[in-house]
Amino acid sequence: MVKYFLYLNKLTPDPYDYAARVVDVKSHDLEDVIKIMTREGKTLTEEEARGSYLALEKALREITESGGSINLSILNTGYSISGVFYADDEALVAGKHAFNVNANPGAVITEAAKKIKLKRVDPREYSPEPRKITDISSDTINELLTPGSMACLKGNNLSFDATDAEEGIYLINDKGAETKITQVALNKPSEIIFLVPAPLKPGSYALEVRNRSYKENIAARLKHTLTVR
Repeated sequence: MVKYFLYLNKLTPDPYDYAARVVDVKSHDLEDVIKIMTREGKTLTEEEARGSYLALEKALREITESGGSINLSILNTGYSISGVFYADDEALVAGKHAFNVNANPGAVITEAAKKIKLKRVDPREYSPEPRKITDISSDTINELLTPGSMACLKGNNLSFDATDAEEGIYLINDKGAETKITQVALNKPSEIIFLVPAPLKPGSYALEVRNRSYKENIAARLKHTLTVR
C-alpha cells in the first residue's frame, strides 16, 4: 500500500487546486532484497544471492562503460546529449553541453506497480523529521559539514518538491542567514543526499527541512548544530 496526502498547490493559477504527495514509502536495500530471495522455501543461499547480484552489477557496469544500453525486465537505459550546438562540427563542451544517462523501470516493475493500492491520509501527520546527517568527506555523524562534499540526511517525511521555491533543505548560520541546497542527488522520504555548497563559510549552522503539508509549508530542524571548518 502507498499512502498519499493532498496539499494546496501554489504553483498554478488556480487558487483552489491541490497536488498529491506520496509519504511513508519504505526503502529497501540489497540486504532486504537478499532476505526476500533466500527466505524459507527458496533454494538460493545468501552467499549465492549476493554473488549473483554482484555478477549482474559487474555486467551492467561493463555494458554501460562500453557505451551500450540495457534492456531488461527490471531496467531500461539509454543516453542523450543536452545543450545547444551552433555548428554541425562543434565539439561537446563540459558545462555547455551534458551527456545524460536515461533510466526507466522495465516491464516487471511497471506491471507490479499497477497492483499497488493507494490510501489517502491526513497530511497533518506528516511533518518532516530530520534525524541524522552523515558528512561523507569527514565520515562524521551530526557534527561536521564539508563544503564541496556530499552529505546524507536520514529521517522521516523528508522529501520535498524541487519545483516549489519554498520547499527544500536550508543551512542557517548563527546570524540567521540562509543558504538553500541546490544540488540534490537523492530525494526520498527517508533519505536525502545532497552536495554541501562549496562557498559555504566556516561557522555553526542549523539544518532545516521545509516541505508542504496540507495548506502550509512545514519546517523542521535537525536537533544537532553542524560545524563548517
